[in-house]
Amino acid sequence: MTLKQRAYKLSKVIKKCEGRNELKDLLHSLSHGKADPLDESDRSHIGYLARQKKMQFLGFLFIDKERERTFKNYPFRIPHLSNDERLLLANAHESLIGLNKACIDAVCSKTIDFGNAFDPFREERYTPTDRRNKIKLFSESDIRLIRDEFLNHPAIDVIKAALTKLEDYSGLFDLRQCVDLSSLLETDLIRVGPLDVPLKINDTLDVARQREDVRCLLSISVACLSLRASLESINQLVYQAVISEKLALLSEDNIMQFTGGSRNSVADSHKIAFQLSEQAGLVNPSELVLLKCDFGGLKLDNLCKTGGTRISMSAEAGTYMEVELWELDDHLNPYAPLLNSLANVA
Repeated sequence: MTLKQRAYKLSKVIKKCEGRNELKDLLHSLSHGKADPLDESDRSHIGYLARQKKMQFLGFLFIDKERERTFKNYPFRIPHLSNDERLLLANAHESLIGLNKACIDAVCSKTIDFGNAFDPFREERYTPTDRRNKIKLFSESDIRLIRDEFLNHPAIDVIKAALTKLEDYSGLFDLRQCVDLSSLLETDLIRVGPLDVPLKINDTLDVARQREDVRCLLSISVACLSLRASLESINQLVYQAVISEKLALLSEDNIMQFTGGSRNSVADSHKIAFQLSEQAGLVNPSELVLLKCDFGGLKLDNLCKTGGTRISMSAEAGTYMEVELWELDDHLNPYAPLLNSLANVA
């Protein structure tokens, strides 16, 4: 079974967990506005800002924590979260923390101690003041199943091979340098989007082809980036399993046209215009969607991560949306081509 298949099974577990509907209703109330935009019970502004953080449940907790500063110039009052609501979100976030930690610890035991190098929440921490358990999205046995499949991630073999090669370059390996480089790579990739390759990455790849030491360090950095991206994908699937019954589906029924696409050294990607429908409404950056179609001879059946989005209107099509999509491989990695290009480091 692949990591993607295992994550799908975890999504089914979440949909049946006790308390899921209460959490789903809370997230819905924080993300959908009232009919009267000046209604003081409207909290959709919290949801809008939380989604910009792209941190699932943690985004809502941070916006609530910083609400006085965030909303100080708003012309009306933004209601805060109740203690029970805060506890519900904190419990859901702790479920993700436990899953991530199990995967991170397992990888570090097979390679070296990377600390929080590929922790999706490495730069943001939330310490709950209430330690009660109101909801648990999945069990320890569910976490172990994800962890065991995560250990089959090809990034682990890339790290092992690179570390072995680096033994020939005494004193060269600097974990902090690799972690910093993985963060810089991620920033560039997100900034440019899935359709292009950042110039810095092309330049670094050119150097890596000539110098084995650079290739080894780059391999470890890309492996850390890939492991973090895969964990982020799992976290996002968990979040979407709470808020919706199905992932948005892009198919022949709603796709208007493919307006771009690329298969390059970094990612396999698409740019698609689709009509809003029951199958797929508005989607946000970092959301996961299903792409399943036979469009002009192009057969696709992929789970994808959303990059840039844009809403447009026309007299013929009405309201439609353009999205950039990163294909995820079976390990839920959007950067699989980049990782695979460095996998021959051994």
